[in-house]
Amino acid sequence: MGRTTATKITYATLSGEGLDEVHAALDAEIERAPESFGRECAMIIGGDWVAAQEQFEDRSPVDDRIVLGRFQS
Repeated sequence: MGRTTATKITYATLSGEGLDEVHAALDAEIERAPESFGRECAMIIGGDWVAAQEQFEDRSPVDDRIVLGRFQS
């Protein structure tokens, strides 16, 4: 069997030109995304980073073992 290429659908408003670059950039960001998983995100109030007394975890809807981040309540 021959190799088939999957069509990638993105939110790019291009007429077909430059899609290879868009897909390459998207693939690179997807590969780097796990580096940010699990981080605590503070709020910015008046230009200052502020932590609340309580936080909550947001988990991946695909795999609930993956903590995407910890956010302020």
